Amino acid sequence: VLIIPMMIFPRATASLFLKETYNQTGDLVVRYITLCFPFIIFAILNNSFHGVFRALLVPKLALLTSVIYMLTMVVCSLVLAPIYKMDGVYVANILAWVVESIICIILFLILLKKRKNNQLKQVQ
Repeated sequence: VLIIPMMIFPRATASLFLKETYNQTGDLVVRYITLCFPFIIFAILNNSFHGVFRALLVPKLALLTSVIYMLTMVVCSLVLAPIYKMDGVYVANILAWVVESIICIILFLILLKKRKNNQLKQVQ
């Protein structure tokens, strides 16, 4: 709920954390809010999956998806930052969120299928 007003008023949001928003740092914060916040749902989804993986007693999957996020972020940043500067880093962050979300969903579906198959074997 708080994300929507932050997206509508990025400069006011930046001013909550910075003394001056009309400088390079303030401009970068505003640019981050503008570019990344619409995609923050992927970060929220990833965080939710990490909690699910820990609750299902498979914390290795949470670690694995975190490593995938990190590697995606580094590779995308190395490719995009030289061309697009900070926007490249921000887009790399978005891409890493999306990749991690896709991997989390795939792993979760595999885990569900595996547990369902185990339950079926126990019934038989």
